[in-house]
Amino acid sequence: MNNKDYVDSIIDTYMNYDYYIPYEFVDSFVSDIKEVLTENIQEMIDLKQYYNAFKLSSYILFKINYIDIEDAEDIPMLSQICLDNWNTIINICDKEVSDKIFAWFVDKCSNDFVDEILVSFFMEHFKERNYLKEKLKFTQQKVNFIRHNDSQKSKWLSYHLQVMYDLGYSDDKLMKYCKGNWKYHSMRQAYIDLSLKQNNYNEAIVALNHSIKLDKYNQKLVASYHHQLKDIYQLLGSIEEYKQQLKLLIKFNPNNLDDYRELKSLYTQEAWNEIREDIFLELSDSDYIAVVYKEEGLYDRLLKYVIDREGLVALENYEEDLKDKYPKQLLRKYTRELNVMVQSCRSRRDYRNLIDIMKRMLQIRGGSIAVFELINDWKVRYKNRYALLEELNQLQGVLYGLGK
Repeated sequence: MNNKDYVDSIIDTYMNYDYYIPYEFVDSFVSDIKEVLTENIQEMIDLKQYYNAFKLSSYILFKINYIDIEDAEDIPMLSQICLDNWNTIINICDKEVSDKIFAWFVDKCSNDFVDEILVSFFMEHFKERNYLKEKLKFTQQKVNFIRHNDSQKSKWLSYHLQVMYDLGYSDDKLMKYCKGNWKYHSMRQAYIDLSLKQNNYNEAIVALNHSIKLDKYNQKLVASYHHQLKDIYQLLGSIEEYKQQLKLLIKFNPNNLDDYRELKSLYTQEAWNEIREDIFLELSDSDYIAVVYKEEGLYDRLLKYVIDREGLVALENYEEDLKDKYPKQLLRKYTRELNVMVQSCRSRRDYRNLIDIMKRMLQIRGGSIAVFELINDWKVRYKNRYALLEELNQLQGVLYGLGK
């Protein structure tokens, strides 16, 4: 039995009739494959059977990433061992084997549906000049071939640019290549990075502002551009522009409290109290406004936010911050929402969910009284819902046990 057949036999041993490896067999399967990847392949390396060792690692890598495994948390570990084997092999093999492995990668990466793990390894290795020249041709061919997939084209443009960099192309040639592919954000970002490397801050600022317009519908990218502008203006000592970028960041990337705190640190408390009102107005339609209210200790506004929001999500998120200061208001909110929820409940599971919420009310000062009142009200209004009545009676027993 050859090595590939042996790997297949391991898979067949643990795979069931539904063609996946169930949870109870996963540990044994992982152990057996790991043994092949460490002991068997190491033996091949020791015998200088480098290409065979590489092919076996490759075979295992493809197999373990495409078979169906119920609990696959150990698969990344096995994949990493495969990559470590590759790295060992290409670092010690002779040129003839290295050329064969390089050709193997070129062939695999030519596939439209190549796994990113292969592409990344290929691009991060083979840094000798003869390989770099071949990679330069290959990456340009990939760029030329891609027509209607901007994400893929952007990726291969970046790979091609990296090869140009590895070959020692001048910054001017690199920047010219970026300009020739200005449509793609990866090329604009590379151009910005090169401009910053040359301390050409004005050029970087122009490119960033242009990128903000071109990528205006991609909030993540726009936030990244504003962050870079913020850092440039801070470096240049352009305080007003620096502040403006922070304000824009709070708008485009509101989940980052660091930007909010950074902006606040630039003002006196008196001045900040005015500035923050503009920020609150800007964020008034965003759930992030609650995070800011909490940050500022404006619990009265945070309470209003919680009370005004439909449902219980906001209440649950900020209950710990508010329950000591505003127990009555929170209990009224709970009662109101529960009265809405109970109307659409029909199963015992639904009722138990309501009971769980009512138990949370007991953790708030005055909660037992509010829950007791709710129980009495529901027993009258929903006297024909026997499953609900049973659940309420059990909860009522808990209340009496607590001394109501």
